[in-house]
Amino acid sequence: MKRLCRSALVGTAVALIGATFGDLLAQPYPVRAVHIVVPYPPGGANDVLARLIAQPLAPALKTSVVVDNKPGGNAAIGSEYVAKAAPDGYTMLLGSQATHAANPHLIERPRYNALTDFTPVAMIGEVNGVLVVNPSVPVDSVRDLIAYARANPGKINFGHPGVGTPMSLAGELFKIRTGVNIVAIPYKGGAQVNSALLAGDIHVIFANTPSVLRWIQQKRIRALGVTSSTRDPLLPDVAPIAELGVPGYDMTNWFGLFLPANTPGAIVARLNAEVRSVIRAPELKKKLMDLGAIPVDLTAEQFSAYVKKSYENIGTLIKAANLKPE
Repeated sequence: MKRLCRSALVGTAVALIGATFGDLLAQPYPVRAVHIVVPYPPGGANDVLARLIAQPLAPALKTSVVVDNKPGGNAAIGSEYVAKAAPDGYTMLLGSQATHAANPHLIERPRYNALTDFTPVAMIGEVNGVLVVNPSVPVDSVRDLIAYARANPGKINFGHPGVGTPMSLAGELFKIRTGVNIVAIPYKGGAQVNSALLAGDIHVIFANTPSVLRWIQQKRIRALGVTSSTRDPLLPDVAPIAELGVPGYDMTNWFGLFLPANTPGAIVARLNAEVRSVIRAPELKKKLMDLGAIPVDLTAEQFSAYVKKSYENIGTLIKAANLKPE
């Protein structure tokens, strides 16, 4: 009799838990504010991008979309926060090449698994780079730079704002693809790198295109090639490095939205549809392009495959270049 009572109690408990979870899934979504966590301080490019997306996403979802900045740990604190959040669709991460491709291979004991702790929701866009040189460097093309670097091994340098950043990875990929010996010089930030190039303190950088566009137009620095495999709308007359003597060269930064793993598929599908609709809108598309972010319209499944490929490619590059965290 006691066993029967216990079995009945267990069965009732399981049924209640199942009913509660079923009720949760049956609830309309969303019913409260959705949060986008930015793992960097306010005011930077990541923060600006998140707020650009949040503004039109709020009316599309018919709820508030709040941007929360959780910087620290080279973006690990904010990323871990989302990885451990409830998988209910109310906490998203603005992820990037840094959080989901580079950092997992550079941080000695990462506090999250980039591939298994998240559900990729929607891609926002790619940010291209451009190979630029100080005018004091006697080269006019990518081929010239390769020849000059080979003739002067170890005498040419390139600046970057930290190991594993897109500028750093672009330079390391160039070294590996061409076999040239150019020296990496780290700085504390992208602005310092750009200033050093303008001053002639360094020879080469692989810059975020919008950050150096005006100096290219003013001919204060010389653009040799873009880092993406296709032409950049901001520099339509500058060919990809891959077409200028370095076959297969391709390095772009990217941004997208992630939810915790095990978020219900219906919520992922809803958010994917709304984000894709938002980035197609001409007004937002122009704002993104002005930031140098080229919108990329992908399904959640396509974005998941994109992230996995980026994770693998960047991991291979970091290992080949023997990069270590600073």
